Amino acid sequence: MNRILLLIDQPENRRLLAASLSGQELEVLTTDDALDASFDLCIVDSPTLGRVWRRLYARKHTEAPVALPVLLVTSRRDIGLINPDIWSVVEELLVTPVQKAELHTRVAILLRVRRQSQELERRHQELYHTLVEQSQVGVYLLTDHRFTYINPAGAGIFGYRAEELINHLGLVDLIHADDRPQLVEMLQQHHTGERETVQVTVRGIHKDGSTIACDIYGRRSRYQEHPALMGQLVDVTERVQIDRAKNQFLAALSHELRTPLTNILGWVHEAQEMPAIVPQALHIIQRNAESQSRMVEDLLEVSRLIHGQLILQMVSTDLWQVTVQAVEAMQAIAEERQITMTIEPPDRPLPIQADVKRMQHVITNLLDNAFTFTDSGGTITVRGYRKDDKAVLNVHNTGSGIPEEQLPTIFTLFSFPTDARITEGLHLALPVVRSLVELHGGHVSVESAGVGQGCTFTVTLPLQ
Repeated sequence: MNRILLLIDQPENRRLLAASLSGQELEVLTTDDALDASFDLCIVDSPTLGRVWRRLYARKHTEAPVALPVLLVTSRRDIGLINPDIWSVVEELLVTPVQKAELHTRVAILLRVRRQSQELERRHQELYHTLVEQSQVGVYLLTDHRFTYINPAGAGIFGYRAEELINHLGLVDLIHADDRPQLVEMLQQHHTGERETVQVTVRGIHKDGSTIACDIYGRRSRYQEHPALMGQLVDVTERVQIDRAKNQFLAALSHELRTPLTNILGWVHEAQEMPAIVPQALHIIQRNAESQSRMVEDLLEVSRLIHGQLILQMVSTDLWQVTVQAVEAMQAIAEERQITMTIEPPDRPLPIQADVKRMQHVITNLLDNAFTFTDSGGTITVRGYRKDDKAVLNVHNTGSGIPEEQLPTIFTLFSFPTDARITEGLHLALPVVRSLVELHGGHVSVESAGVGQGCTFTVTLPLQ
């Protein structure tokens, strides 16, 4: 039911108008105090309008953008006496004497205008909710350096709910102490008009105390007649980590490519000067060349995997036969490093469908990884067996073990461990192992009791 505020100075005129509006499914309010209540249309005469027009103006401003129509009922003689400023609150004019049919028509039109503006605002709010409230990008509005608004995505970047931040905290409160001076300076320049936009990547502090990386974008705006900063927040933690890993990888790649080449060139020069050491030099040159060949093959394999260009040449084969071939190929390395390598064959064959070259690559990488982290006098044990309808291969070593915090990322591409024992190398071997095993429909896992306790890699593949 629509509510009509009837502000008519003369009681008899007020009674007659109220009677004319009866039966129209309207609720009629007739006191000035009702200006603070909810109503859909105000019908007012000239004397009353002169008294309350400022209150009406404020009320219409509060309701905006929804229309709050005002219908002025006045005599033709009084029209010219109305202050021009007062006309700013009036939508329609009804000249006395008032005809009932005309009154009903004007009221119906103005109420329809209000309903249409309410529906338009509802649609705008719905669109706003869809675009901003449900956006995956953080959207915020700052006034006086505090959040006047922030959407759920923006608050979620820092682990908060929007209501925990709005009117309580500002951007600076969420930023790492070392990065605050830079942001504070930008915000001050924005406040004084020296800077139109703010764009910076900073470290933020999550509610749980962890550090994140966040892109902050902002542009000068106004809100309720006050200067404001409106913009976007984007969580770029993953991007920053990827950039860091990329830079670390490129630095490692440069080192790993140069080291074998330096050794090869050095021994070539020594062999030219001292023919007696040629056999030793050839052995060392071969070892460095093979090391570099394996690294280049890993790089090529990663490239094929990333770009989806790896095509498996699947044939029927026996997993244990492929394993024995890889073990025999690495026996010389075991002897040179004084590491005992033992095998525990399965009691039955392990028939699988596999790309033999890629499966040898998997086993070689696992053995190479074991050699890297096993000291002289240590042991590497390779065991094959069946488990239900799976072929299983274990590669266990008594080496340095893996810290618990590094186990979740051990197979992740470009994930560089922080342990001092394993800072060198490209760390491509294990990511390649996982990708190749999964392409064969299998699974690879690792277990370690911790630093100094060795570790066991387990490859599981479907039996043919």
